[in-house]
Amino acid sequence: MICFCIKGNILAGAGRVVSDMARNALVCDLVVAKSERNQGIGTKIMKKIINECRKLKIGNICLVTDPRYSWLVKYYQRLGFKVLKNGKHMVYKSK
Repeated sequence: MICFCIKGNILAGAGRVVSDMARNALVCDLVVAKSERNQGIGTKIMKKIINECRKLKIGNICLVTDPRYSWLVKYYQRLGFKVLKNGKHMVYKSK
């Protein structure tokens, strides 16, 4: 699954997910153009990804982040992701 955010004639952001279409999805990328950051675009893309996974009845949405970027971990936690024991992987339980 790929989600795009187009603003005017520019690609403002995109998110990419791979899934087994049964139980698990992995967020591979979430990018927002520098000029478009801090406007909620990444959050809208992630919410769209979460909602689409729910529609498909995918139970686990996973991602990997670097724990050294605590602001990024907090960002995903605000969206409902939980940090797993290794501190690097995060999961969202959609069921």
